[in-house]
Amino acid sequence: MMPIVLRDPGVGRTLDEYYVEAGKGVKIRIRIAEVVREDGSKEYCCFADESPLTTLDETIYTMTLGDIGPPENLFWAYKREDLYLLFKENLRKVVSRLKVEIAKDQESRLLYYMTREVRHGILKPFILDENIKDIKVISPGLNALVIHKDYDFLGWLKTNAVFTDARHTKELMARLVEKGPTNPPAES
Repeated sequence: MMPIVLRDPGVGRTLDEYYVEAGKGVKIRIRIAEVVREDGSKEYCCFADESPLTTLDETIYTMTLGDIGPPENLFWAYKREDLYLLFKENLRKVVSRLKVEIAKDQESRLLYYMTREVRHGILKPFILDENIKDIKVISPGLNALVIHKDYDFLGWLKTNAVFTDARHTKELMARLVEKGPTNPPAES
């Protein structure tokens, strides 16, 4: 299954914009916006804008995860570094089998999405952002909410991260309880 790529919808008036480092060569744009609703009221949002995947990226992503197998094959990899190295090794095998070359930033982007899906899912950009003080997921179908340290006077900001099913939400919450390093290991 392809990862959900968070894209900024581009609505509202921008109050702030900055980038969060998500790994070697992977940056996520964060935008705080004031959005006017149809009824004239305002809501405040925190949008993450991740790099999109190309068709080749999607092929490599699918094949790499297919080679690794079901998620239960990853239970042994408790440490973030183990997952990263497992994905990196398998990704390089797939690239070799496909006889394609990928740029370093493309490899980093793919590794970001693979580890993101296993660890923090679509909340990853907000977990990486040191300006985010708190994250709240209410239920599937609703946007996750965040408290931003520079905009905490606005209360909970609506994000563009939405969980589509209850099972996915439960699985992610169980993983988050484990707490682990969020940054990828240094490149070797």
